[in-house]
Amino acid sequence: MSVQPQEDRIQVGRIRYKRSSYVSIVVIMTFIGWFLASFDSQMPGLALPIILKDLHMTIGVGGLILSLGFLASFLFGLVIGPMMDRLGRKRSFQIVLIGTGIFSGITSFVGNALQFGIIRFLAGIGIGAEYTGNVLVAEEAPSRARGILMGIVQAGFPAGAAVAGVVATAILPTGNWRLLFLFAFLPAIFIILFAFLLREPPRFRDLSKVIQAKDQIEHGQTVDTVYEIDEHKATKQGFKQIFSIDLIRQTIVTSLFGLFINGGIGLVLSLATVYLTTVDHLTIGQAAAAVAASNFAALISQVAVGFLADVVPARNLLIGLSIVAAVFMYLLSIPGSDGWVLFSLIGFGLFGNGTFGCYTRYTAESFPTRARGTGTSFALGVSQVSLFFMPAIGGVIMGAHHPGAVPVLAAVLVLCGGIITFFGRKISPRLELEEIAV
Repeated sequence: MSVQPQEDRIQVGRIRYKRSSYVSIVVIMTFIGWFLASFDSQMPGLALPIILKDLHMTIGVGGLILSLGFLASFLFGLVIGPMMDRLGRKRSFQIVLIGTGIFSGITSFVGNALQFGIIRFLAGIGIGAEYTGNVLVAEEAPSRARGILMGIVQAGFPAGAAVAGVVATAILPTGNWRLLFLFAFLPAIFIILFAFLLREPPRFRDLSKVIQAKDQIEHGQTVDTVYEIDEHKATKQGFKQIFSIDLIRQTIVTSLFGLFINGGIGLVLSLATVYLTTVDHLTIGQAAAAVAASNFAALISQVAVGFLADVVPARNLLIGLSIVAAVFMYLLSIPGSDGWVLFSLIGFGLFGNGTFGCYTRYTAESFPTRARGTGTSFALGVSQVSLFFMPAIGGVIMGAHHPGAVPVLAAVLVLCGGIITFFGRKISPRLELEEIAV
C-alpha cells in the first residue's frame, strides 16, 4: 500500500516552509481557532444566572436555549463533513470561524429571550472548528507525532473554556455579561488575517482529482494520485461511504462514544455555575473559578493523553479514562465544600475532558481519506446531541428540585461511552493514515 511521501519543503502561496515549520503553523492556527470557538461556547453557561435575570427567563427556558446551540452544532456537522470532502479542509475551517465570530459577537446586543435563542442557535456553527481543524492536523501531521499534535490542538477547547472562566470571574460580578460576548468577534478577525498561511492538505488535493475525474473513472481510466484512493467509493456520496459495510462499525462506535462522554461534559459546560450555586451554595465567582480549574486540568490532560496515544492505542485510552471520569462525575452529586467541588471537577477535567486528547485522533484514523471529512464531522456532530439534551433535561430536573440527579445521569452516560468503545477497532499508533487497514 502506498504511503504518504514526506515533503522537505512546502510551498504555500509565495511562502516556502520547512515541513516541520509548516506543521507547527497548522497546529498553532487550528489550536487558536478551536480556542476561540471554545471561549464562545463556554460563555453562555457561565453567564446564565445573570442572563436569566436580565432577559427575564426561567432556568428551564435558559437550558432549552443553550440546548438549541448544540442542536445547531449537530445539524451543521451533517453539512460540514461533505463540504470538507468536496470543497476542502482549509476553506471549511475558514467558513466556520468567520460564522462563529459574526453570530457570537451579535449575542452582545440581544434584547430578549427570543433573540438570544435565535442568535445562540446560529452561533452553534462554532463547534465546526473541531471537525475541520482536527482533519487538517491529522492529514498534515507526521505519523510519529500525530497523537501529541492532535492532543495539543484539542487542548484548545479546555484552554478557551478556562480563559473564559477567568474572564467571567472578573467580569460577571459587575453584572455586565454582554461584555463577554464582544470578545467573540475575534475568530472572524483571526481567520481573515492569517488564513493565507494554510494550504489544502495533499490528501485532499488528490481526492479532489479523483472526484473531478469521475467521468474518466467510469470509462475505465485511472487517475494519477500519490495515494491509494478507491476511485469507485470516492465518488459516492459521503454518508453512503461511512455507512457502508467496511466503515459502519467505526461510524457507530466513534459517534456513540462522543455522544455519551459529552453527556458529562455537557453538564460542566452549560449548567455548572447554576448547579454549584444552588447545590453547593458557592458564589457565582467561586463557581466560575471551579469550572476554570476543571478546564485547566483538562488542558494539561489532553496534551498528555495525546502524547500517550503515540504509544498506546487510542481505543484503550478512551475505555480507561471514561470509566474513571464517570466516578468523578458521580462524586459531584454529593454536596460538599469548595475543596470537594474542586476535587470532583478537576478529576473529571483530567479523565473526562481528557479523553478528547485522543478521541479526535481515533475518529480521524477510523476513516480513509475519501470519507475522513464526512466521517469525522458526523461522529463529532453526533457527540453534540448530548450537549443538546443535557442542558434541557438538566434544567428540567433542577427545576423539579432534584439537582443531584443531574451529575448521576451524566456519570452513567460517561460510563456507557467506555463500554461502547470495547466494540471499536484497535488501531496501532504511529502508522501512516494509508497504512491503517479499513
